[in-house]
Amino acid sequence: TRRSSRSRGRRNHIVFHVDTMDRRLSKLISKQADPHAAGGDGLDSLLLAMGSTRAAARPPPRAARTVGVGEAVWDPAPPAQIAPQPSVRASATASPALELLRRRAMRRLQAGAEAALERTLGAELLATLPVHSRATLRNGNGLVERWCMCRHLARHLAPDHVHAEPLLPPPYRREAEVPDLARELRDAGAAPAQASKACRQLGLEAQKALQWLVHQPPPTATKVSVGAAAPGVAPGGGGGGGGTTTMMQVRAGSVALPLTRAHHDKLRELHDRAAARGGGGGDFRGALFSLLLRYDSLGGDGFQAALNANAFGVLRRRFGVDFECFASPLNCRYDRFCSAFADVDAPFGSCGSFFDAFALPPAAPPPEGCYEANPPFVPALVEAMARRMNALLTAADGSRRALGFIV
Repeated sequence: TRRSSRSRGRRNHIVFHVDTMDRRLSKLISKQADPHAAGGDGLDSLLLAMGSTRAAARPPPRAARTVGVGEAVWDPAPPAQIAPQPSVRASATASPALELLRRRAMRRLQAGAEAALERTLGAELLATLPVHSRATLRNGNGLVERWCMCRHLARHLAPDHVHAEPLLPPPYRREAEVPDLARELRDAGAAPAQASKACRQLGLEAQKALQWLVHQPPPTATKVSVGAAAPGVAPGGGGGGGGTTTMMQVRAGSVALPLTRAHHDKLRELHDRAAARGGGGGDFRGALFSLLLRYDSLGGDGFQAALNANAFGVLRRRFGVDFECFASPLNCRYDRFCSAFADVDAPFGSCGSFFDAFALPPAAPPPEGCYEANPPFVPALVEAMARRMNALLTAADGSRRALGFIV
C-alpha cells in the first residue's frame, strides 16, 4: 500500500490507494479463493510477496464455534493474522450498577448542555442544532456526541493523559481546547463571542457531571437477567434484510434493553473467545448489560456508513483483512477490532482504542497485515487517524514490514 499526501489550504489530505499488483502476486491471490481454507502458507507467502522480512506468526489453534453463533450478523471465522496487543486488560467483573450511575450522569450532562446552550445562544438557534432538547427532538444529538468524541480523542492523543472516566467528556476551561465545537456553533449562526461562551459553559457542565458521578456512594451489586421477548420487527431482522426477528431483553433493575437473538449469540461467542485468549471471562450477563447500557447512554446518532457482508467478504478473501480499526462488539464483522470503550468492550474481544492499540515506535513495532478502517465521520478523528496511519506506514517501510489500511 502506498501513501501520498497533498496540502489543501490548512488541511492535509492523505490518499491511500492499492498499488498495481505484479503478475506473481495476482496469481497468488487468485489461487487462494479463501485464505483461511488455504491454511497458513498462503497468507505467509502473501506477506513475503508484499515485501515483509518475516511471515506472520500463526495464532495457536483454539476451538471457535462458527455455527449457531449469530453468524447472520458477523463473520465468525477465526482470524488468520495476529491482532495488535490489547491496550487494556478486561476486568473479570463488570459493574452494571456503575453503568446505571453513568447513565444518570450522562443525562445530567445532556440537560446541563441544553440549558447552557439556550442561555448563551437563545432558544431559536438551539432549535436548529442537533441537540436533544425541549425545543426539538427531531435533530438528533450529534453535536453533543461529536463534542464528547473529540474530547476523548484529545485524551488518547495526549502524552500522559490521566482522565480515566470512559464515557463523560474530560472537563476543560478554554475554547481553544474544543476548536471543532466552536467551529460547529459558528457555522450554525452563533456569533464568535456566543460560540466562545457556549464552549466554556459546556466545559463547566462536563465538570459538574463528573463531580456528581465521583461523589456518588459506591454502587451495590445489581442482578442482571436475560430472557426472550415477544417476536417483533427489528431493523435488519438480524440478517440485514428486515422482517420479523427473535428479540431478547437484558434487564437490570427497572432498565430493560432490547437485543436480537442473533446479536446475543454473537456476543456470547465473542465473550467466550476473549476469555480463551485471557482477555476477560467472568459474568457474561453483567458484561452484556454494561456493554448495551454504555452505547445506549451515548445516544448513538451514528456517524458511519456500514459496509455490507459482501464487501467484508471481498476484503477478507482478496486482502486477508480480519481486523477492524473502528467498530464495537455490536457491529463488528470480525472477532478482533478496536473500539471506543475499552473497559466494556474488551470482554468481547476489543483491543481498545485505535490510537492506543496501534501505538507508534518505539512504544511498539509497526504491525503487519491488512486492516479495515471505517471511522466515524468526525473531521478531527479522521485527520488524526490519517496522521497515525501515515506514520505507521512510514515505519513499516523502514523495517520492511507488509502493512496496509483499507479506508
